Amino acid sequence: MKRCKLMCTCLLAGLLVAGCLALGVETARGPQLLWQIGKADNDTREFALAPGQYRTFDTVPTFLVGYSDAKRDWPYVHPGPEDNWAARRRQSFKILFDVEQTTSRGDCRLVIDLVDTHSATPPKLRIAVNGRSFSHDTPAGGSDDSISGNPSAGREHRFTVTVPASELKFDTNRIVITTMSGSWMLYDWIGFEAPAAVRLGELTEPPVIQALRATPLIVEKDGRLYQTVQLTVRNIGPSLDAEVHVAGAEPVKFTLQPGDQTVYVPVPAVEEDTPVTIEVKVAGKTVAQQEEVLKPVRKWIVYLLPHSHVDIGYTHIQTEVEHAQWSFLDDAVDAARRTADYPYGSRFKWNVEVLWAVDSYLKQASPEKRDAFIEAVNKNWIGLDALYGNELTALCRPEELVRLVDCALKLTKQYGVTIDSAMITDVPGYTWGMVPVLADSGVKYWSIGPNRGHRIGYTLSTWGDRPFYWVGPSGERKVLCWVAGEGYSWFHGERLRDGRKVIDYLRRLDSSEYPYDIAMLRYSIGGDNGPPDPEMCEFVKDWNSRYAYPKLVIATTREMFQEFEKRYGDVIPSVSGDFTPYWEDGAASSSRETGLNRAAAERLTQAERLWAILDPEGYPVEKFYEAWRNVILYVEHAWGAYNSISAPEGEFAKGQWRIKQAFALDADRQSRELLDEAVKGIA
Repeated sequence: MKRCKLMCTCLLAGLLVAGCLALGVETARGPQLLWQIGKADNDTREFALAPGQYRTFDTVPTFLVGYSDAKRDWPYVHPGPEDNWAARRRQSFKILFDVEQTTSRGDCRLVIDLVDTHSATPPKLRIAVNGRSFSHDTPAGGSDDSISGNPSAGREHRFTVTVPASELKFDTNRIVITTMSGSWMLYDWIGFEAPAAVRLGELTEPPVIQALRATPLIVEKDGRLYQTVQLTVRNIGPSLDAEVHVAGAEPVKFTLQPGDQTVYVPVPAVEEDTPVTIEVKVAGKTVAQQEEVLKPVRKWIVYLLPHSHVDIGYTHIQTEVEHAQWSFLDDAVDAARRTADYPYGSRFKWNVEVLWAVDSYLKQASPEKRDAFIEAVNKNWIGLDALYGNELTALCRPEELVRLVDCALKLTKQYGVTIDSAMITDVPGYTWGMVPVLADSGVKYWSIGPNRGHRIGYTLSTWGDRPFYWVGPSGERKVLCWVAGEGYSWFHGERLRDGRKVIDYLRRLDSSEYPYDIAMLRYSIGGDNGPPDPEMCEFVKDWNSRYAYPKLVIATTREMFQEFEKRYGDVIPSVSGDFTPYWEDGAASSSRETGLNRAAAERLTQAERLWAILDPEGYPVEKFYEAWRNVILYVEHAWGAYNSISAPEGEFAKGQWRIKQAFALDADRQSRELLDEAVKGIA
């Protein structure tokens, strides 16, 4: 009896299923993976730019399911608004797919699996599926080594977004993933799960103009100026031979590949807002068209200030840094001599950021090398900047501030060179007393290149690319200052080999209502204590031959400031007050030595007065110079090695500290000896 009932039950169930299928009623089946980008392997190598070329990111992708390829069309890294290397803006990655059959029942799931997110500022996301928005806050990731080619250092994060299947469209469906705030994230894979009844279709849409942006590029042809428009065209379908047409300009021919493609179109330069029509044609037929109002483009001049950021003991032991900087001076002289006949703007120039290495270079160099170096300075191939080191100025006693320009005055007197500019780098704040010190020593210009994000307060956000006259406490002395808006290290990971960064930089200046047509970029490559880049001359020469504007000019600090002041001196604002320093708290980590150094500075000041009173003829100039040198080198900004926190007991960190500590210990000893010698005759 039980077997009979069981057979009847199975027969009835089979008949019900068969009936459901016959009537087209959906049966309960598991979801399917409709499409996928990447592989679930906790790696990034299947994506574009992987494993570590994030700094070359320059195109926001649109992935066309069925046409696009992850290795070519989908970057492994998705930047956020805090990423300087990606123009510091929200980035929207798009996915398009077609559905030819869907259902009103069940849910779809967008699966996003990340290899890693930024360890300090992970991105906050907005995800839109056919216009319906979802928010998601990603957690902090693992090590930032993951973005540089080591995905195993990352911390995986996987999440899903659920969408009713009924919201799928029978044609093109759009998913947009936008980083609303924070920094980058790295993709492992993205997939879209849907009920079994959903069927993927083939994308079919005519090409459309997706975006139209003005660029700062101006070209000259037959004596006429043309400004350049950046046109992004989306093509869903096979490759096509296309042309862009604008009235008054020759057609621009290009191959329209599947996905989003950018084309630069020269159009006649306008002097006022002018409406134009831009058409994309295939086989003579207009397939996309857009009206646009062209605005006049500025005739920019961008000054590039090449230099090496001198970290005395952060990246290498202090003696190694010194020898490296000596070699950079030789390389700079050679590069300047080699390019001396290049067109204006493309000749090699080198800015000696601080004089610490020059001081010792001139003492050990052969007469031939010393003469060649001074000749290069006099020819404006090499610019000498007045400060001895990148000082933490709020740690300096008044006399220490004055001693920061001792070497500059010494070189001026000994070699007859002009030093009327100064640089300071990495350090994000400066005491007001620097203004009279610089002004009284003949310095008119001060180039400031702060760190780009490490405890800098409002240094960049408030003062970046806002040149000003800094008026001293007396109200009479002043120095023209310029805080580099991109800091000093913007080119550390990527040399100047294309114009993308320059274009993005000028766009940001333009959108911020920057009032001048002269801009300035610090150019320091290869990290701190990085070398010169003689190849930049070739790039600049080629750039200036192709574009009328923006004109690139390799310059010394003095050269750039003189031209800027000549053109805009009467409209540059004046400010006064202290520029709050931020990094001086590091001195507390070595409070004993800091105390010794401060006492040594006070003792040297007293000793100098006593020598001047008791034995002015016997005043030991060089001994005082060496003692003050040690005082100011202890207060130089490299407080500890790069790994002092991660590996404090390592030989490099301890070796760096031994030399740093010796500056304070030697200054203490020298100051006592000089004071004792001063009063020896009356003690």
